[in-house]
Amino acid sequence: MDEESVQKAVHNAWPQLVEFLSPEWVLKKAKQLLPQADFSQLEGVADHREKVSLALDMFQRSAGADTSVFKDFMQCACMECNLPLELEIECLNASRLGEGHVTQVQEIFEETATQLPSTSARHERRRPWTSLSTTNNGKQSKQQRLDSSEKYRQCIITTMLQRYGANRSVEAAEGEIRHSAFSQAFVNLVIRQSKAWKIKINSEEHSDAAMGLPDLFKSVPSGTTEVVLLLGKPGMGKTRLVNKICQQWAEGILEQYKLIFLFEFRQLNLISRRLSLQELLFDFFLCPEDCPNAVFEHLLENAQHVLMIFDGLDEFVGDIKLPSSPNSLGPDPLHPLSVSELFTSLCHGNLLPGCTVLVTTRPKMLPNVLLKMVTLLAEIWGFDHEKVEEYASSFFQCNALKDQAIACLKSNGKLLSMCYIPALCNIVCICLEYLLLQDEGSIQLPQTMTQFYIKMVLIFIHKLQKLSGASEEGDLSQHRATLASLCELAFKGLEEKKMLFYAGEVPAHARDFASLYGLLLAFEVKASNGSAQAGYTFVHFSFQEFFAALFLLTSKTIDDNCLKEKFFLRKWILKKEAKMTFTENCHIFLSGLSSQGCRQFLSFLAGQNESWIQERQAVITQILKKLATDSLTGPKVVELCHCVYETQNLDLAQHVGTALNFKYQFRNFRLMPLDMISLAFVINSSPHLVSLGFVGCPMELEYLDVLASCENIKSLSFQSRKYGNEFAAVLSKSLPKIKCLTTFKLAGGKITVSGLEDLLRAFANCHRLEDINLQDNKMKEQEMVKITEMFSMVEKLKKIDLSHNQISENIVLAFCQAAAVSPNVTELHIRKNTLTINFTGQSVRSGRSRCLGTNEDETAPQAQTLKLRLQDCLLSPRHATQIACILKLCSHLSEIDLSGNNLGDEGCKELVKTLPKMSISGLLNLNNNQLSLKSIFCLLHSMAICPNIKKLEVRSCSLNDDRFRTERFSTDEGQMLATSRKICLTGNFFLDEDLNNLCLALRKCCSVTELDLSNNSLGDSGVLKVADLLPDMKALRSLILDQNRISLDGVFCLVRSFSTLEQMATIHLNLGNTQSVRLSSGDRSRPKLTGERQGKLLVCPQHSIRARRFSLKDCVLAPEDVARLFGILKMCSGLSEINFSGNALSDQSVEQLLKFLPHLQSLKLL
Repeated sequence: MDEESVQKAVHNAWPQLVEFLSPEWVLKKAKQLLPQADFSQLEGVADHREKVSLALDMFQRSAGADTSVFKDFMQCACMECNLPLELEIECLNASRLGEGHVTQVQEIFEETATQLPSTSARHERRRPWTSLSTTNNGKQSKQQRLDSSEKYRQCIITTMLQRYGANRSVEAAEGEIRHSAFSQAFVNLVIRQSKAWKIKINSEEHSDAAMGLPDLFKSVPSGTTEVVLLLGKPGMGKTRLVNKICQQWAEGILEQYKLIFLFEFRQLNLISRRLSLQELLFDFFLCPEDCPNAVFEHLLENAQHVLMIFDGLDEFVGDIKLPSSPNSLGPDPLHPLSVSELFTSLCHGNLLPGCTVLVTTRPKMLPNVLLKMVTLLAEIWGFDHEKVEEYASSFFQCNALKDQAIACLKSNGKLLSMCYIPALCNIVCICLEYLLLQDEGSIQLPQTMTQFYIKMVLIFIHKLQKLSGASEEGDLSQHRATLASLCELAFKGLEEKKMLFYAGEVPAHARDFASLYGLLLAFEVKASNGSAQAGYTFVHFSFQEFFAALFLLTSKTIDDNCLKEKFFLRKWILKKEAKMTFTENCHIFLSGLSSQGCRQFLSFLAGQNESWIQERQAVITQILKKLATDSLTGPKVVELCHCVYETQNLDLAQHVGTALNFKYQFRNFRLMPLDMISLAFVINSSPHLVSLGFVGCPMELEYLDVLASCENIKSLSFQSRKYGNEFAAVLSKSLPKIKCLTTFKLAGGKITVSGLEDLLRAFANCHRLEDINLQDNKMKEQEMVKITEMFSMVEKLKKIDLSHNQISENIVLAFCQAAAVSPNVTELHIRKNTLTINFTGQSVRSGRSRCLGTNEDETAPQAQTLKLRLQDCLLSPRHATQIACILKLCSHLSEIDLSGNNLGDEGCKELVKTLPKMSISGLLNLNNNQLSLKSIFCLLHSMAICPNIKKLEVRSCSLNDDRFRTERFSTDEGQMLATSRKICLTGNFFLDEDLNNLCLALRKCCSVTELDLSNNSLGDSGVLKVADLLPDMKALRSLILDQNRISLDGVFCLVRSFSTLEQMATIHLNLGNTQSVRLSSGDRSRPKLTGERQGKLLVCPQHSIRARRFSLKDCVLAPEDVARLFGILKMCSGLSEINFSGNALSDQSVEQLLKFLPHLQSLKLL
């Protein structure tokens, strides 16, 4: 190449290299090719482009001394980096630069460096890694790497099709024995995005959304590491699902991935040494036939097209943790790490950045380190009823058997509930097939999961006897040793946290029997050194747990203490939290084996009499009894109910129900159909009434009918956004069957008219229902108004709560109208988002209004009084006419509360017109309705001329201190006289002429017994005017003047008036920060005394109930003030008690007080 072409090549390549090379790779290459260089100037550089440019400058400076370094660098860039074709050509041309061109190269470097912009949008680029061998990479062509990688890909495809492909399933199905995990056609599982994952999305409905297999993976890789965590309880089909993913990829469905690697943690447990990523992929999955280094290089360069699957994280015996000393530039893929560190480095994106990692595990096994890396969390829910039918259709080849089996499953809810767990569904089908083939008419099905496992083992033994020519009813004892060996193997595996067994660990007779019927699977096991050996594992971990449980109950080497120790749930009652156990179902099987129905089989297996077995079973029963306490969380209650159900022991179930205090509350976890069956078993075993509540608990709708069998449910509640019309429709079929139901709650859902109609029909047939709560169901006007139809439908109804639904002015008026004409409604309370209706709780035949056709001359039961509390409902003047018309329908009202609305003077005027036609035994509250003083005086006028209005409360401004509301009037109406009338005008600030008008209006209300004028800033002059009208208010028994800025002059004025008012027995004055001024008659307003003063009062034998009392607190009294005050008090006849506590009295003031004591002849207590 001529000099001009070379210079052009360098000139073109240099700025593009700055864009496409990553700083990590350039720095690594510089350290390799320039070992003597000083890299300190690069450490503080944050900008990637600037760091690359500085590193390239180092190659520029070295070119003058050694052009071979420059050549090696350019060749490495071509071989190791995924550069555009044009740039790669330029680099190859530049690498041919001779020594005679050093000066030109330096000039070109300097020129291009000055042309690079300081900031720019960077192109997306790959992060290349150091080659495994610079020499080898220099020799291998890019095409060779592609060819080797494609050959390796085809090899993986062939392997996966052999292991998991459809042809294998067909071949297995053609065999005589077809009960292994791979013998059945795959049935799609129900997968949902997990609620446990807090995904930042706006749509709440997206949570727990149904997903298909393709939804787990992005169709276009993002370039960053994606971690998909797939949860599933035992037996849900996690392993079968990942096998299906491998099959689909091999068949070309998941096209976004070029390579898939599958690792099982049960095999990774066998690796004890540290190994590199290349060793993990090639030694423990599949080794390329040629050029492994080239294949690995290609894999690193195309990481976004790689899917790494790790199955069974819950089976891993090591600790999941990050590498102990992670490299800032990312770990070297050739650096040996532990299995745990390799796994977390892949998830964290330190290794193979950009790949997708799929991890399966049980929900209880979620390391916090991993959760922080997860981009998608999903959960396998197993089967639903449609999937169960699909599975049964694929299992049974004979159409006649298929129809019989499906009919049997559909007709037996308990059986169908077990089949929602795929692994258990397979066992149920095995047993069904055998029993149906016996053709004995009615078949006797097992009742529990444990019984099905036992039945399956017996079926296999019978089939083996048939194959050997022996009678199916022959002696089972000849197989005792085989089963005992299998049980011991399973137990040993649990003890050692091992699920894989080498061929030498499995006794030959046990291996032959278990392999024949698919209980054990044989496959190649990679040892820690990478060598392959024959190994075995139970077809599903639940089989290992089942046989281990059999060992615990039948082995003579296990004593009672050991049995207690191995029962996992016992760890609940230990003070120290125990580490998560390796097993999850062993305690379920132990509980099931403790049932009376298993005693004969256990006796056969142990070679002992049934009494010996019964003693072992009693140990399990006693443990379960001790575990039952009312402090258990929802998941533990469900787990305990599972154990109790497996025992089929009604006495135990009744004991557990009693210990749980008959309350079952479940929050935020999914309940499987088998959970509901187990729960119903415990509930039904007790004669006591129980409360059952579900909050945020997804459940299968078809299993809500299980609740119908629980007639002793007293309170039933559901709360979740997932509960809508379909849920309401299914639940409505069960509610009338719950005979003892008194309280029902369905909240937080989304219900429209169709779902509501189903519920209303159900409520009408719930004859003991008293309390209905439909809060926060997003019900709108149509649904809300529909509910008013229920007011007279439920005979014993006492309360309906509809809070936090839509509450508009129209809804307020509709409910007000319905309450007015419904004879059994006693209270309607609406305030902002609150809406409740109270009822009599009994049938009321006569109406409360003339519009219902009641003849006043007829003798009829007394109509109920009605409280209407419509607070803060945005009612305006245009609604006042409608409200007035509704109020006319009510023959008797105990309270009308319209506070916090916007009725204004116009609305008040409409209400005043209605007042003469109304009878209100309680309060008429118009606080905070934007009323002028003119409207207040108008209301006082109505109070004066309308004796049927008993209480009036009007406040024009909002008060922050609610104590006035609580202290003004007695809430015990039964103790109040029938003639009692009350007026409360707080917070209105009457001034000057308005105060005169107020006094004129009050003079006309001569029958008022209680008057509250608190917080009106009356001052001393206002108090004087109020005191002047007191003699005209003969019926007044209580006067409250709190917070009116009164001084001692006002006090003297009130005391003078008090001394002349014989009906007033008590005056209480407190001039502290919170002023209190009260005048009252009798003991109701008597100041509360405590301690010694109270004792002295109680022992006074001459104390009369009409004795008069005076109290003044928190006041500074000069001697002349004391003299003036007691000059008035000596004129007060019958004064028996003076309370001066809490005042500031000087010695001179006390001397003045003592001078007046001889004039207070009635005084008993000072």
